[in-house]
Amino acid sequence: CGLNWVVSALGGDTVLPPSAGLGTIVHEAMERVPDGDLERLRAVVEEHWPELDFETAWIARKERRRADLYIERLHAYLSAVARDGGRVVAAEGTFRFAVDLTDPDAPVVRAPDPERAAHQALVNGAIDRVEVYPAGAGEHAAARGQRWTEMAAGEAGERVVVVDLKTGKYEPDTESAVAAHAQLSAYQIAVQEGLV
Repeated sequence: CGLNWVVSALGGDTVLPPSAGLGTIVHEAMERVPDGDLERLRAVVEEHWPELDFETAWIARKERRRADLYIERLHAYLSAVARDGGRVVAAEGTFRFAVDLTDPDAPVVRAPDPERAAHQALVNGAIDRVEVYPAGAGEHAAARGQRWTEMAAGEAGERVVVVDLKTGKYEPDTESAVAAHAQLSAYQIAVQEGLV
């Protein structure tokens, strides 16, 4: 009805669509089962599946197949992390920084400063997961884009990997889209600045 549309358009609709709920469930599975045990990952989906409200039974079946596929992929990824000697250093790691816009040709990342608020763009968020690997490990070719280059070694030879779990239908699907993705760029800055 018209009233429901107005309430929803003004932000009053607090019910997430099933696709958003699916993403939330898969994210929770990654957090609760960091070792990737397949049965425990599936149990998280099973526990929360009744919370989702689908318009029809056939849509529910289709989305359940998609959830199962995501869980199988997550299991494969987390198993590869373990094989490569990766360790989680942050899960839902929050960060906050300011970009000083005083000189638009050379923006500077710094701590937020209330005295300079008019000249700063505040950026804050949470990274799904940050992993650290020994030298030479953590490439995960199957989880990377079409044309990727080998990661550089970090301090002490370790490699840092930012994991952004994508379960939506509109994630960046080309290397140029990934490079231009503001959210992923913010994650890179947060890690480079040691904020996570």
